[in-house]
Amino acid sequence: MQYLRMFYTCLQEVNDVGGTCLQPLSFLYDIPGAQKDNDLLDKTFMVSRALKISPILKPLNGQNVYQSYFPAGKWVNMADWAEIISGADNVVSLSVRTTANIHLAPGALIPFQSNTNLQMMSTADVLAAPIMLVVNRD
Repeated sequence: MQYLRMFYTCLQEVNDVGGTCLQPLSFLYDIPGAQKDNDLLDKTFMVSRALKISPILKPLNGQNVYQSYFPAGKWVNMADWAEIISGADNVVSLSVRTTANIHLAPGALIPFQSNTNLQMMSTADVLAAPIMLVVNRD
């Protein structure tokens, strides 16, 4: 529910001008030649050109961390608002979470509705909830 407004906006844009709301990371960023063969690129995707999703696609065999590729820039962890990576292209170790690891792209701005203290059961509940704008100044 937190990203519902962002999805609505993206789907409206796709309806008006075409395109897609989900893109592979390599479609949006110029990946250096040394990293293009990196299998980590195939495991990450962008939602609405603003959120990088780093899913776990293979068994971790009891480990609590996995690797994900981050293009250059300042990426913000949407779970705790902590800066994850800043600077050049890097492969970063991410902790396993109960939800997917989601990071806000450099220079991105998205609408965000916190649903931690609210029970949104209907459209009226969603419309009554406050909306924030989350900005990652790069």
